[in-house]
Amino acid sequence: MRELRLILLAAAIVGPLVYFVIPLMGYPLKPWALVVVALLAGGFAALFVLMGETIIEDAVKSGLTLVIAGILWFTTPKSGFIFIGLLAACLIGTLLNQIARAARKQETTGPE
Repeated sequence: MRELRLILLAAAIVGPLVYFVIPLMGYPLKPWALVVVALLAGGFAALFVLMGETIIEDAVKSGLTLVIAGILWFTTPKSGFIFIGLLAACLIGTLLNQIARAARKQETTGPE
């Protein structure tokens, strides 16, 4: 049950974060597009927590994702909001995934 809470927490943190940060960064998106980007970024962060992998695997996934988004941003500067959304999702998703892993490890080993 703890993991479900962290999955939902990841989406709940990243969604509003992306929703409010993208306009501040100077990307004038229509409201429906802004909501879609925020929902997708929140879903991506939740997916990071759901997969429950090690820090090395999370770093590789984040690196590949951000390189692809960075290349897209470099070729089409108007699509920089995708990089911003994925950056927030990768950071928050990895952080909460590692918290979930530590909590699972603590449950199996018990208090010391």
